[in-house]
Amino acid sequence: MKDLSLAKLFFSKARGTGGQLQENLDPQDVHLVALKSDIAEHLPELSWKRVEKELDTKLGEVLNVGLDEVMLAAWKKYRGLCEYADSTRHPPEEAILVPLARHTVSSIHRPHVDLLIKDVSLGSLCLDIRLALALEGVVLKVQGGKIRDVCAGSCQVSGTLQCTIRSRVGSKEILSLKKGTRKLRLPGAVHLAHGVAIPAPGPLTAGPLVPER
Repeated sequence: MKDLSLAKLFFSKARGTGGQLQENLDPQDVHLVALKSDIAEHLPELSWKRVEKELDTKLGEVLNVGLDEVMLAAWKKYRGLCEYADSTRHPPEEAILVPLARHTVSSIHRPHVDLLIKDVSLGSLCLDIRLALALEGVVLKVQGGKIRDVCAGSCQVSGTLQCTIRSRVGSKEILSLKKGTRKLRLPGAVHLAHGVAIPAPGPLTAGPLVPER
């Protein structure tokens, strides 16, 4: 689970992130033609193949978000865990196992890669990613106001990804992917080296996790 990133969920390793996007680019598309023209004008010695390679690298970086990070970001804001941030009620030496009810974590990610040459923006690739993670049997170990371990559980993940290319002539969706339900089992006793801090209760604290129906 820790090794399953957004990139690996949506894109095959063989073609890479940029490779699959490139397959969906029409060489005669006005947006692509505009980008190539602008790059040639600002930096004529830079080949388009070099640009594609850099795009592939950068897209891989912005999509290097593990599903475990998505889950932990949701769990740490869960109101049911916030009481454990209170050191007066739960001293640092106290370890608590907290079972979570069957629930769904919904997550939206909008990373983008901008094409900049000499501080001039020529265009960008913008992604819109929506995930649904249905989790069951999750048990967290909490100590010292932090999530320290994920002890058990299973997950079913599904999601969609849209990619839009933007240039001086406008924008256009170039790729739309949908991933059906994929069942994953969380490995037992995943230790979080530095722990994930649980915020104290406040106005931005999430309510109960959305139950799966």
